[in-house]
Amino acid sequence: MLGISLHAGWMTYTFILSINILLVNLYTGVLIQLVVTLISLVLLYTISGCWLILPKFPNFTVPLMIAWGYFGLSAELSNGVVRRLALEFDYYVLDSLKYVSWALCMIILVFCLFRLIMVFYVATKERKKEIQRRKIKNEHDIQNEKYRVQESSISFLDRNDAIIIS
Repeated sequence: MLGISLHAGWMTYTFILSINILLVNLYTGVLIQLVVTLISLVLLYTISGCWLILPKFPNFTVPLMIAWGYFGLSAELSNGVVRRLALEFDYYVLDSLKYVSWALCMIILVFCLFRLIMVFYVATKERKKEIQRRKIKNEHDIQNEKYRVQESSISFLDRNDAIIIS
């Protein structure tokens, strides 16, 4: 399961990244590239949030892979490897994208940690409820057993009285 989730997370990130690369290779306008990049960042963040929120026991692998992709994007923009983008975009735009991707990476990591704590909290709470239910059930069973013992001893005494009288 981990391997499939790992590939699903990474392929989700690379698919959306490929759409952005396609737009750059098609020489679309700078504004279109910037808007699609921002939409892509929000879409990836939404996908990772859905993987964490929707299931009862969340899958952390997909959001962590998306966070890794955000970290890689931030590192790539920090090193200035993308020279073609530097020619088309202003420095502050690339710097802003770098900080946004880094911030989204950190938000996803914090959200994963928060969700992990919540899963453990809910599991602990359910375990305590189950222990309490078992304890109540055991007490109820003990009371029933005492009642049965009392009934059988009373009926035994009634039989003995009947034997003594006859």
